[in-house]
Amino acid sequence: SRWRCGSGFRGLVGAMMRKGFSLLLPLLLLLFSQTTIGDEAGEAVKYYIVIDAGSSGCRIHIYRYFFARGELLPTISLPDKKLKKSPGLSSFASNPSDAGASLAGLIAFAMENVPKNFHATTPVRLAATAGLRMVPTETAKLILDSCYDYMSKNSPFLIKREKISIISGQDEGAFGWLSLNFLLKRLEGMVDASLGTVGTIEMGGASAQVTVQIGREVASEEDSYPTTYQLHLDGQTYKLYVHSYLGFGQEQARHKYNEMVTDEQDPCFPAGYVKDATIKSDEYAGRSGGPVVGTGNFSHCKRNVDRLFKSDKMCSTPPCSFAGVHQPRFWESKQSKGIVLFENFFHSSRALSMPNMETGVTVDSFLVEGSKFCSLRWESIKKRAENGLYPLMEKDKDNKLCFSMAYLSSFLERGIGIPHSYKMRVLGEVQDTPIEWALGIMLHEVMATSMQPSHALTTTPASAASRSDTAASSVTEPAPFKYRAQQGQADLQRAVQHGVAVERAKYSLSHGEFGLEQPTETRGMSTSTLAGLAVLLGVGGFLAWRRSRPGRLKSYRGGQ
Repeated sequence: SRWRCGSGFRGLVGAMMRKGFSLLLPLLLLLFSQTTIGDEAGEAVKYYIVIDAGSSGCRIHIYRYFFARGELLPTISLPDKKLKKSPGLSSFASNPSDAGASLAGLIAFAMENVPKNFHATTPVRLAATAGLRMVPTETAKLILDSCYDYMSKNSPFLIKREKISIISGQDEGAFGWLSLNFLLKRLEGMVDASLGTVGTIEMGGASAQVTVQIGREVASEEDSYPTTYQLHLDGQTYKLYVHSYLGFGQEQARHKYNEMVTDEQDPCFPAGYVKDATIKSDEYAGRSGGPVVGTGNFSHCKRNVDRLFKSDKMCSTPPCSFAGVHQPRFWESKQSKGIVLFENFFHSSRALSMPNMETGVTVDSFLVEGSKFCSLRWESIKKRAENGLYPLMEKDKDNKLCFSMAYLSSFLERGIGIPHSYKMRVLGEVQDTPIEWALGIMLHEVMATSMQPSHALTTTPASAASRSDTAASSVTEPAPFKYRAQQGQADLQRAVQHGVAVERAKYSLSHGEFGLEQPTETRGMSTSTLAGLAVLLGVGGFLAWRRSRPGRLKSYRGGQ
């Protein structure tokens, strides 16, 4: 009897290995398709939503992240999921109460892409930039109030009024810098930290930001400058130079240029270009109030654009860029390891397939490519585009490139004084993740609200003058279901009182968590899933064994 049992078990296992798997495969696939696999470390996964309310539209970013045990920075699933909708919030200046409803498509997108059991604990951070900074303060407040009212009534997410705000130009620059250096793994504690951080120059639609690291924690005279920005991250202090040029984004620059033009002939359009009379609101189509005819004279276009950077403001704290703005000669600095140009620098350069973007371009690179493009006739450009000679050019954006290349080169040369020989990289993404300040503000928010003692990130402009408006200041507060780590043993006792196992409560305490945890995606399979798998293996194995040995079962039954 003992031999029969042992032999029967070995037969069962052998049959499962030989034939049972083919019977079970469809069932196993179904089972695993219902299993949620979490992160490698088995840590609590969370979601965070950022709405970048820019001048031309609102883009929603959905981030999935977790803090691995022992790691100082979060691990983020990248690239993030995103969607952009037009128009921008500033377009609702005449009817602020309608602004909130414009977010409906973005909220629907978020509800589809954040798991339902995370909806109630997923925060939303709406951050408006230069477009809304240019709107009167009271009107901007009404627009943001409308966004809050709409989202609080029509979304399941964690909506707080203080998280719907205008951020300053300095915040925008610092968050863009943080995003890029996080993606490049150049921050302290990351694998390429020894290479040093890189500076950023971002050309947006309504503003442009220049951000470079200028030092560490050592106090110096520059700490009192309004352009100095202290970024405290995981016990490290990054002393940044940040200045935002409000009104000098590419679209706003084109608007200013259009107001300067008094002649119907515009050298910033290729010869043969004639403005479509039906176009009313496109700044890049040319001046309003009269006909526009392109002449394709790039050097003349560049001279006109240079006039945008004339200023009679004195430089009180040298060295300075235009308009008397203090700016260190960062191209000579040993602290910042190079400069990366992004946003409209990238879009325009990629459209014309500018060579050496990732290895290094100069001011002259923009001049050369702009001159070549602008010298073509409009009909030739259209034909080339149809034949695929500009594969990376956005549809119907060809009318902006002659001006764009002139303005980008002028901003670098006349605006901030970069030497013609200085090489800069032009990047749009790092390992398939676009460079956007939204990732930086997400890092700022989740680390500020994480109760891990080392996970603190604060931003401190050196003086009140560094803020462009009082509404831009950010407010951080504890996340829901969290207690501060310094509450010590009281936290542990509260956690245990709420039914959390002591060891788990101690771990939660060490990470600053309260015992009432937020929803998590768990690593591996749940108990019910394992039980189901065991049943399937048992049934499938028995059937396979029976098929392989049809007579054996009868003999066992007969011997009972």
